[in-house]
Amino acid sequence: MSPEAAAAASANVTGLLMYGTAKQHDRSRFPWHESIEKLWTTKWEPLVRIGAYPFDRWSQHSDFEAIMTSLATKHAGVSANDFDEDEWASHFLEPGAAILRQAQEYDAQGEREKAIETYLRSAAVFRIGTYPWFGHTSRSQAKAKTWQLDKLAYESAMRLDEYRFETVDIPFNNAPPCSSALVIPAYVTAPKPPAKSTRVILIIGGLDLYKTGPLQMISEVCDMGYTVVHVDMPGTGDCPITGKGTEDDRALWKSILDWIDEQKGPRGWSEEGIYAWGLSSGAYHSVKLSRYERQRVKEVLVHGTASHYTFNADWLESADHLYYSVAYWSSIAKAFGYHDKHEFARECQRYSLLNQGLLDRPGTRLTVINGIEDSVVPIDDSILLSSRGTGATLLLFAGEDHMGLPSAEPFLKTFWRSRLT
Repeated sequence: MSPEAAAAASANVTGLLMYGTAKQHDRSRFPWHESIEKLWTTKWEPLVRIGAYPFDRWSQHSDFEAIMTSLATKHAGVSANDFDEDEWASHFLEPGAAILRQAQEYDAQGEREKAIETYLRSAAVFRIGTYPWFGHTSRSQAKAKTWQLDKLAYESAMRLDEYRFETVDIPFNNAPPCSSALVIPAYVTAPKPPAKSTRVILIIGGLDLYKTGPLQMISEVCDMGYTVVHVDMPGTGDCPITGKGTEDDRALWKSILDWIDEQKGPRGWSEEGIYAWGLSSGAYHSVKLSRYERQRVKEVLVHGTASHYTFNADWLESADHLYYSVAYWSSIAKAFGYHDKHEFARECQRYSLLNQGLLDRPGTRLTVINGIEDSVVPIDDSILLSSRGTGATLLLFAGEDHMGLPSAEPFLKTFWRSRLT
């Protein structure tokens, strides 16, 4: 589809709920962009107390209170939007390392449960140290170190836990010239023995939530009997490509699914199609996967996706001041391989799945979840999927923002249980 045809199609969509409405420009509900202090007091402190994204149940309030207070004091009145990456990460490195050393001491003493909890506590600190973006094109040495320590802490915990966990380098066959490696690093997490798993979920991480992040989600589905293969989305974590080449990820997903197919016999996995679950920005890539590999993917859970309206310069500018904790525009630009956010804004419409013609292709079954008030990516991007190609089942939560959480949590459990019957 040409850009002109896509623009016409977009113009014919009536009743938009977020994009192009007054909500897109209403910054009054999001004071945390004003300063690091307000980021902590108006958004992150309440979230860390309940273990909600971007934190988890292993995040300790006292750890983050000390770090954020230090940052806010040193940079009084300074916004966290587009904050210096090395300076940000440096405030998390030593606190995270101190907790990691404590975990290693517990580990050496054979105190397994304490070691697991403390490893995951340190991983939670390192994870926010890479926030809101890290990938192989990052220019931040401090974030690179933080990412390596995050993986060390997480992997150390998982190897002690009862879940069957392994790190895997999946061969990247026919990798494009831009690829930084010929392997695709992945985590494989299977149920605790003696349970055996035959169903596989491919989880695609998001802009700021990588392989080390969604352990609560992973543990829930593993406890149901699934095995999870977890990869970072293009442009983030350990993924060897960015999202810059619109076709570059086709070989990535084919390589991953080829590897899963090869493992079905040796591991006793089901010969039926696998499931995929795209988280936030990873949901965008899961929609692409649903078109590229519709014969091999049984169903895709699309959780908080961009698809078309996100890729407009006016939305990117607005999103920097809405629900996302810090600057969305520059972060998503880097994931797509652009260190100049203005260059990305000039070219962003080429990443619209409507403009690419992908949405009008047949695909596998899609179930789309989001919050109606989503202002990270406009909810209209989720709704659009229901009227293009082979359509989608929508579950949209009133009053909720990005990804529909926490209201979506009971449905997620029901959804995955129902796919086992």
